[in-house]
Amino acid sequence: MKLIKAEALARTNDLVGAMILVNQVRTQTSSTVDEPVAGLPPIVLVTQAQVLAEIARQRRYELYEQGLRWEDTRRFGTAVTTTPTFTWLPIPTRECDFNPANPCG
Repeated sequence: MKLIKAEALARTNDLVGAMILVNQVRTQTSSTVDEPVAGLPPIVLVTQAQVLAEIARQRRYELYEQGLRWEDTRRFGTAVTTTPTFTWLPIPTRECDFNPANPCG
């Protein structure tokens, strides 16, 4: 939740408030529940782009394997495409038969 709030603050140009929350995530060394902690030193960033890049980086590590990476890359503008593609999934022939507008083959 801290990184979500930090992103909202950074997008509204409250960079100081955003950096406070980012550093709270980075410097956390213990947790009451079974969750990862970073134990990293605090950092100082001055531009909005730097702060947003650090938030994206921290979200990448903190939310590892939780299925949120696609939304983050799309929102931060780092996605390669704007729609997910699965070129390795074949289109069933039944779909091709019932939808002549679908280019199968």
